[in-house]
Amino acid sequence: MENIVNSNTPKDKLAGAVKGAGLVVGIYRLAKIFILSAFFILVLIALTPYGMPWYIVGLAAIGALLLISLQVISLVRLGQVDTAATSPSQVEVNLSSDEKLAGYVAGVMRVGAGAGGYAVLGTGKIKNSENALLVTDRNVLAVTVPLAGAGKIIAGTNITTWQWLMSSKKIKDWLEVALTDRPLAEAVRGLSVNQVWSWAEIEKVESDERSQSIFLVRPDGQKTRYAVRDKDEFAKAKQLLKKEI
Repeated sequence: MENIVNSNTPKDKLAGAVKGAGLVVGIYRLAKIFILSAFFILVLIALTPYGMPWYIVGLAAIGALLLISLQVISLVRLGQVDTAATSPSQVEVNLSSDEKLAGYVAGVMRVGAGAGGYAVLGTGKIKNSENALLVTDRNVLAVTVPLAGAGKIIAGTNITTWQWLMSSKKIKDWLEVALTDRPLAEAVRGLSVNQVWSWAEIEKVESDERSQSIFLVRPDGQKTRYAVRDKDEFAKAKQLLKKEI
């Protein structure tokens, strides 16, 4: 399985490019803050003979140090971001030995309730980073194909959203390779599984043509929404999911 992950992981350079650009911009901002702060404090010092209180100069210096410190911390956090395509499964997966794959939907993104994330000084994580759905005769699995930086916020940029916009073909190609001529359970081990629904937990499937969204509706009325990037995958999702219901 290790060979599947290593040899077939999509060569997605988006996360690395965003990180590199973020570091350049961050260094520029740090230099700008330092120069402007130094200039402002020097002006205040020059005005002290004309009545400018020294405590104002001190407060300005403290404020400048705080801004510089925050920018340095932001740069350090950004530099420590690991863009490697690794993400552990969020749920335990127990597929039956005779469970059959009905198909998959590539290039999906969780939206609405449960799709949030967090970021501190521009760096953080997305709670639900799934970018594909696997549909079997018994379950629906929301999975993350291991694109570099998936599920992360880097330099204030939601990498998952941009990968949904730009990398749906890479996701589809990976799935085609990983799911061909391999047992389903083995292929799934190369993915991050974020959610598993048995068909008993899905009362119906709804779709919205305008937003190209699929809604998995539970018996209690709760809905999980996925936007599908490509029209052909959206059409496949409607046919595949509604067929299994």
